[in-house]
This record gives sequence, C-alpha cells and structure tokens, in this order.
Amino acid sequence: MNKIYANQKNKRLANFFYTAGLFTLVLAFALSMSEGSVQAARLNADSPGLGEAGSFSVLGEVLITNSPTSVIGGDVGLSPATGAGIGLTDAEVGGTIYSVDAFAPVAANATVNPGLLTNAINAMMGTYTALDQPCTTTYAGVQDLTIVSPLSAGVYCADAFLLTGNLTLSGAGVWIFKSSATLTTSAGSSVTGGDPCNVWWRLVSAADLGTNSSMIGNILAGTSINMQNGASLNGRALAQASVTLDANTITGPSCASAASSGEPAPTPGPTAITSASVETVLAATGADQTGASNQVTLIGLGILGLGLVAVGFVLRRKQRKNE
Repeated sequence: MNKIYANQKNKRLANFFYTAGLFTLVLAFALSMSEGSVQAARLNADSPGLGEAGSFSVLGEVLITNSPTSVIGGDVGLSPATGAGIGLTDAEVGGTIYSVDAFAPVAANATVNPGLLTNAINAMMGTYTALDQPCTTTYAGVQDLTIVSPLSAGVYCADAFLLTGNLTLSGAGVWIFKSSATLTTSAGSSVTGGDPCNVWWRLVSAADLGTNSSMIGNILAGTSINMQNGASLNGRALAQASVTLDANTITGPSCASAASSGEPAPTPGPTAITSASVETVLAATGADQTGASNQVTLIGLGILGLGLVAVGFVLRRKQRKNE
C-alpha cells in the first residue's frame, strides 16, 4: 500500500514538474515573439504628418528671399516676421501667400492671417520634434549619401550629410535623415525613389541645395534653407529662420495630415509629447537597457523551463521503474 501511495505521489510530482516546465517554455517563447515585435516596431520610422503646415511649400520665420523666377506649387508663409520679408510674387505661387500684416507683396492670392501662420509654425515645430526618432543606422562624422545608395526605409543619422551624386530610396516605407548640422548637395545631384510624403530631412542647422540639384521630401531646418539656381524640390522647404530661392521649382505633394501609422498629427506647441520624443528621451537616458534586461529574463525563463521538464522526465522514469 505504501509503495502504491509513493508511486502515485511521484507520478503527480513528475507531472507537475513536466507541465510547469512546458508552460514556462511556452511563456518564454511567447514573450520572445512579443519582444521581437516591439524591437521591430522601434526600428520602423514613423511619418508624423505636418498638420496645418501641410499646405505650405515654403514656410519661414525670419525671411523668404527670391531671385526670379521661381515656381512654388503650394502656400507660402512667413511668421512672426513682417510680410515685407516675403520676396515672392503671386505669379510665382500656386497657392496662397500668407503674412502676419499687410506689408506682404501686393497680390491677388495674398492673405493676412497671423492666427493660421502661428498654428502652422507650431505644427512645423511639433513635426520637427516628432522626427527626432531613434536611429536605425548611425554614420560616423559626415556622410556622403551617394556612397551608401541605395537605402531602404529607416532613420539615418550623421553629424552632417553630403550628396555628391544620386541617392536612390528603394522599396516602400518612411525615410528620416537626421543631421546634427547640415545637408549639402552638389550641383546636379539627385534623390530618386520613395514617396515624397514619407521622406524627411531633419537638420539641426541648414540645408544648401546645389545648382540644378533635384531633391525629394520635406526639409525641416533648424536655421535656413538655401536653394541655389535651378535647384528643384518635390516636397517642402520649412525653416525656423530663412528660405533663400533662386529660380527654383518646389512641387509640394498632397499628403495626409495624419501620420502614416494612423495616429493623429503631433499636437503643436512646446508641451507636445509624442511617442517618438518619448522614445528618444528614453534612449538618451539609458532606458533602452531594458531591452537587454528583457533578453536576460527570457533566457532565464528558458533555462528554468528546460530544468523543470528535465526534473519531470527523471521523476517519470523513476516512477515507472518502481511500478
């Protein structure tokens, strides 16, 4: 009787360890899949949208100068500087010329609307913040993008970017180029491929587009954007200081104001908090170390699961020998 009771007890104990081990292994596998999905999501660039700045082909805060004749497809706006700083005429602008006062160029398509301009500037700043996303590729120093062409979607970071020839954007997705300083393109250089709505140039300082160069995407510069003679842009020139034009063509694409992921456009203003900015802060403070910690936890669960299964297997063999 005692032997039968002992065998039953060993059998229950063996089943417990074996089942617990299998459960732990399944849990570790499920968590690893979830962690992999999170990491993949973190590596995907997010196109934040432009909100009320989306209709502008050219937007500046200090000055917009122009040597005729340029062709601007969308709206033009200057704020908070006076409208006298807008150097474009109505014949050059396909959209509306917005100013904060009546000193803008006399044109049929000129409108005084300081409130709209304030919202547009705030939206531009919100997008500039939202573009500060974790880098998927970081280049040391100054990087000539022609050398690394073609590039698939992602967030590319460098101290500064050069473009001496052609950059091809391959496949679909979102491209964000984050420069700690400038973007400088050579005469006749070009960017091809990709969707202009999902190509972003985030520059801490300035962009200088060479003569007859051809660019795509939305350029958001911390200071100025200078387009040399004949340079063209399929996108937008949005600067926190000045925009300089010289017989240029800017054909702004029609893009959804909301993010490509389906999230709403970032809230304008200094209090805006976006998932991208939170990710950046977390990465900067070392919070990304949690990824390594999670991997250690998963490995530990895997080892524990295997150990429990092994104990269960040994107990089962022992119980069977005693039967």
